[in-house]
Amino acid sequence: MKTKDLIAELQKLDPEGELECCVDNADIHFVDRVPAYYDGCLQVLLKDEKGRIQGAKYTSEGVKIKIHTLSVCDAIFDWQDMPVEFEGSYNFDYYKERVESFREQTEEICNDVEGGSFVQYAKNRFAKIRTEDLDVDEVVEAAKKFYKDNMDYRDEMPQDIKMEIKSKEIDGKERAYYPSWHDKRTQQWDREITMDFVDGKIVIKKNGP
Repeated sequence: MKTKDLIAELQKLDPEGELECCVDNADIHFVDRVPAYYDGCLQVLLKDEKGRIQGAKYTSEGVKIKIHTLSVCDAIFDWQDMPVEFEGSYNFDYYKERVESFREQTEEICNDVEGGSFVQYAKNRFAKIRTEDLDVDEVVEAAKKFYKDNMDYRDEMPQDIKMEIKSKEIDGKERAYYPSWHDKRTQQWDREITMDFVDGKIVIKKNGP
């Protein structure tokens, strides 16, 4: 459907322009103008003058308007505690259960990801302390237990650890880049967590009072 045809249809259905628009019941987050080949070739249905489908084509030529949707599920993944309202006389028990399920899945996935990063971080730190006879499996188990007992992906980031522009050599040239969230977490863990061997045993503990 051409942009002009879509606009005409929308104006016909909602002259005042006040109705919510959706795609498969998901809200439209934003629209974008991109090359036709972007994120996969554009699919076009070929129609006659009466709108009857006569065929189809895939094309990489030209540009397209891409409609980006954002479901409640995806929004919760970005903001686990996002308030969700239920409006109307519909029985919303099913949707309420789904929302709580999304929140639980988000917490589990995010902790799995950050916990995995912490385990790798611990392996790297202990490898620097003991270059020989390091029991990697023991380090992994200790790091997993410490993360589960003491940490969470929503742990507050210290305000003085900022996303400042840094530079490093890429392809033989100095290039500016922003540190990732993982870079910031690593700085935080360097500051807040002690890792060492005491009497041959792995010790991981938080610094401070």
